[in-house]
Amino acid sequence: MIPLGRPGGFSPSECPGFGRPFINVAPPVPADSPSDTRLLGRLIAETGCIDAIREGRTHFDPLYPNPVPFTVSDMDDFWFSDVQVTGSGLDFHLAPLFYVVNPSRYYDPSRPNRMGRIVDLCYTDLAGGDYCAEALQVTQQTGQQVAWDDRRSPFKGTLREYRPGTFSVRNSGPSTVYTDVYGRDASSTPFPGSIEQHFSGNTASEMYVRGSIKDYATTGVHAPN
Repeated sequence: MIPLGRPGGFSPSECPGFGRPFINVAPPVPADSPSDTRLLGRLIAETGCIDAIREGRTHFDPLYPNPVPFTVSDMDDFWFSDVQVTGSGLDFHLAPLFYVVNPSRYYDPSRPNRMGRIVDLCYTDLAGGDYCAEALQVTQQTGQQVAWDDRRSPFKGTLREYRPGTFSVRNSGPSTVYTDVYGRDASSTPFPGSIEQHFSGNTASEMYVRGSIKDYATTGVHAPN
């Protein structure tokens, strides 16, 4: 299991910008939930992104030479993590990123369950972007606004990217070690509640693994999923 940031809340996503203050939502359950602060953790779109879109703020997009304005279609989720297993001659490091390109919801403390639906923003005065264009095309054909849980909504949380990220394994000990569920307390012998883990290879330096993106949408799939 991989802790994803600090328990009890999240940080704002790329829109309106990385590095903004942590948003506390509620006490963590359970109270002793593990925390990781080495990387950014959970980054989720919230109402600050709506302000950034309305104000015409820009961001860097590798597809374009110059900064481009944020749109509703930029309200992505990022889940940064950092995994380390050390002990018994082993030093393993992995820093994966889980990335949802078309989430269905954003955080809005003024709404029931503190949740807003991104597709609803396509029917406001905000710049929509490509995904909103898809939703509006459906509306032109049917005469009805696309609901958040309609299979025709492009915001369904199915377009996901996984990047293994920084990767290294250095091992002068056994290829099999035993750890707790969070990869801690590595030991060459099993202990109560331990998980058997196998490590193969030995690299002299870290590498970066790019990963891939996949759309898990099939006929009939809709949010939540």
